Amino acid sequence: MAEWATIATVVSAAATAASGTVAYASANKQAGMQKMAGERNAQELERAADEARADGARKAAEHRLQEERITSRQRAVAASGGAGAGGNEGYIDIVGDTAERGQYLSDLYIASGENVATGRQGQADVARWKGGVESDLSKAKGTGALIGAVGDIAATGLKRAPMTQGSPDDFVYEEYGDQVNDGWTTTARRPKSKLRYG
Repeated sequence: MAEWATIATVVSAAATAASGTVAYASANKQAGMQKMAGERNAQELERAADEARADGARKAAEHRLQEERITSRQRAVAASGGAGAGGNEGYIDIVGDTAERGQYLSDLYIASGENVATGRQGQADVARWKGGVESDLSKAKGTGALIGAVGDIAATGLKRAPMTQGSPDDFVYEEYGDQVNDGWTTTARRPKSKLRYG
């Protein structure tokens, strides 16, 4: 009978160890997947940041080209009307204002693209950090499952078979020496079970 209890304890311990190992491996696999997902999201956001910068630069280049066409036309119209020959300052002001406005809008497009890119880069950093944190959390859960399994196995190994029910008559009191306490001599007794474990 005791052999079956021992076999059951060993089988239970093996099942607990296998369960803890599977949970640990599963948590580590999940941790790797979460880290990869965070990295993939970060890379997509970084690509979006690069696209935002490129879009801002493209819009700025298109606007500069348009501004150059407008100032060229202004010069041609002014020259055909005789402007510039007599020191007409109104013509110079119009062309200069158009060039300044064009440069301002080009810079604005570049800054706008960079602003969007900075936001996307920040989101990428957060996605990468989140993937790492989720990965660490999964690893901790797996380690906790493994430690829990080891604790369960250790607790199972420390358990004894329950003692058979007994009555007070099943105990014998033994004297185990004289105890001296401040001049008083006493005889101590302790119970000793007649029953056996297992």
